[in-house]
Amino acid sequence: GNLIVGKGKTPAKFILPMDNAIVGDLADSEGAKHGIMVTVKSQTIRLCAESEEAKQHWLSDFTKTLEVLGKCRVFGVSIEELMNNPTEQGRDIPTIFENSMEYVLANAINDEGIFRLSGSTMEIEKMRHKADQGIVLDFNGLPHHNVSGLLKLFIRSLPIPIVPWDMYSSFIATSAEETQQKMAQGIKEVVHTLPLYHKFFLQYLMCSLNKVADHADENKMNPYNLSIVFGPHTLKAKDQDPVKELTETKTTFSVLQTMIEDYDSIFSEVAAEREAFRRNRNTQKERERSKPMVSTRYQYQPVPVVATSSSSSVDEDDDDEDDEDTKGVTISLKEIVKQGFLSKKGVKRRNWTTRWFVLKPKYLFYFKSQKDQTPKGVIALTGVRVSKSDRKPYCLSIAKPNR
Repeated sequence: GNLIVGKGKTPAKFILPMDNAIVGDLADSEGAKHGIMVTVKSQTIRLCAESEEAKQHWLSDFTKTLEVLGKCRVFGVSIEELMNNPTEQGRDIPTIFENSMEYVLANAINDEGIFRLSGSTMEIEKMRHKADQGIVLDFNGLPHHNVSGLLKLFIRSLPIPIVPWDMYSSFIATSAEETQQKMAQGIKEVVHTLPLYHKFFLQYLMCSLNKVADHADENKMNPYNLSIVFGPHTLKAKDQDPVKELTETKTTFSVLQTMIEDYDSIFSEVAAEREAFRRNRNTQKERERSKPMVSTRYQYQPVPVVATSSSSSVDEDDDDEDDEDTKGVTISLKEIVKQGFLSKKGVKRRNWTTRWFVLKPKYLFYFKSQKDQTPKGVIALTGVRVSKSDRKPYCLSIAKPNR
C-alpha cells in the first residue's frame, strides 16, 4: 500500500501512500527515459526505469496494487458500494464505523467534549490508511478523541451523505410543522423512504448519539451540541447556494436535534427492522456452519492422519511440525466446519505458502493441494490463542505457549 523511496540499504527518504494514487506513463524526454508519474493528492513524483521492459513491469505492478487497494478501501466509498463489498456482505453497518462507535460508547461516553474535541490529525490519518489496506484496527489503548475523530472522518468522506442529496429537502421540510411531535412524525415518514443501508446507518448513528446525550451531565454533549457536530455532514444539500445554506444551517441542527431527542418515536420501527436483518444474517451463518463446506470438485473421505514425524507430514515447503497429540486423528465429512485456501507462514520460513486448510473441532489440517488426502501438517487447537494480526490484510495468527 506504500511506495517507499530510498537509496540502497539506507533508511527510506520518504513514503508515499498508494491509496487514491494516479499512475501515468511519461513520454521520453531528454535526460528522462522510461518515465512513470505517480500522483497522490497534490504530491507528484516522477520515476525512471532502467529499460522500457522494466517500465512496463512497474506499470503492471502499480496497476495490480491499486486494484487490491481499491477492494480494501472503506473511506471515501459510498455506503451502497461498501455494503456490497465481499468483506461487508451480510452486515447492516460498515465494520469500521460500528467498531469505532462501539469503542467510544464503551470507553468514552463520559469524556467531556467527546465528538466535539479533535484528536490527532496525523494519528487519525494513519488509522485511515491502515483501514484502507484491509487491516482490522485495534483501538485498545488509543486516545478516545482519535477514535471518535476516525468515525467523524468516515462520515465526512462519504461521497453520498447518510441522507442522500435528493432527500435533503424532504427532511428540511419537516421543520415547518407546528410542534416537535408533528415534526418527529414527519421525519419518521421520510426516514422510511431512505435506501435500506442509509436507513440502517442513520438509525444506528442516532441511537448512538441518543446514548451519548443521556450522559450530557458528564460529557457536556447534549442533543443540540451533537447536532452541531454531526449535522453539517449528515444532512446537507448538493451544490447549494451559500446564502441559502447559511439560512438553513439552524434548520439542519433542529432536524438532527429532533432525531436525537425523539429517537424512540422516530426510529423504533427501523430498529426492529434492522434487528430482524441481523437475526436473519446470523441464522444464515449458522446454516452455513452446519453444512460441511466441501468443494464440488473433490469430496473428502475419512482418512487417517499420519503425524508420526516431520518427514511423514511436512515437506520442504513447510517449516511447522505436527503437534505431538495428533496421531491417529481422522477427517470425517460430517465433522468439517470449514475448508478453503489460506496463505500460511510458520516460525522459520520467510515466505508465505498457499495451502488447502480443513477445520474440524479441535484440529486444523493443511494439505499441499485440494486433491491431496494426506495432510502436510496438523495443528491441534487445544490451548492455542487465535488473534488478529496486522502483518497482512485479513490476517490472523495462531499461537501456542511454546511457539
